[in-house]
Amino acid sequence: RRVRGSFLTISLINATRRTIMMMSRLSLLLLALCLISTVDAQERAKKEKTLKIVNGEEEGGNPRCALICSGTTGRNSTDWVESSDERNVFVRVDITQCGFTKIPTIVTSVEGEYNHFDVPGTSSVYRATAEGFIVHLKNSAANRPIEDVLSGKWKWNVEWIAVGYTC
Repeated sequence: RRVRGSFLTISLINATRRTIMMMSRLSLLLLALCLISTVDAQERAKKEKTLKIVNGEEEGGNPRCALICSGTTGRNSTDWVESSDERNVFVRVDITQCGFTKIPTIVTSVEGEYNHFDVPGTSSVYRATAEGFIVHLKNSAANRPIEDVLSGKWKWNVEWIAVGYTC
């Protein structure tokens, strides 16, 4: 009986070892699959995050250096300048912090607290460079005193997004 009991014990121990070995191999296999899956997911995420610029004002730059940069001239800090005709205003927008090396594609909007919903020129970009651009606004309404824009009373400011190359 002792032999038989010892044999069963040894058989049980051997079976347990084989099971542990199989479980270890299975765990390693699962770990490897998880790592491969994570790397694949990271590669897919990199590809999905890639910004593609189809064309622009100048010949393309390095696709790895494509950048989206945005900003505002600020509700309380926009330096509107009166045009020589004394009815319209413009502002120079500095985008040097973006680090563009070529003229980016620029989209603008005028944001404020009052009386800008029907102002012509809010999305018109003038004299764009890699360092900045100008927005001119036409004050076509008689009920819009230019002084209110220049004083900052209406808090008009330019919101912008630029897409371009940094190398």
